[in-house]
Amino acid sequence: MYMELTGRKVWPNTNRLASSLDEATGGRLTRWRLIAPAPQPDSGISFHADGALTAAETKVLVEAALTRANVQVTPVGRKHFRIGTAAPPNSGQKDRGR
Repeated sequence: MYMELTGRKVWPNTNRLASSLDEATGGRLTRWRLIAPAPQPDSGISFHADGALTAAETKVLVEAALTRANVQVTPVGRKHFRIGTAAPPNSGQKDRGR
């Protein structure tokens, strides 16, 4: 869902070499039918002009759900993002005034 809402892809890219080359050339290999397009899984998101939420509002809600699940999304450049676990806010240790 996050990929579809933001237009970014997960980094590091685990696609095969042909897919990476196709992406680097702006999709030319797919348009020329030299390779098949990578399958796109259904994210469960539908865009409608009359929807209850905008894409930006939905992105904020997805980010809040990821934060509650202790998942951190970090942008990498303009096209990618990394997914990792967020550090616990206070891992049970109190500041002793040092």
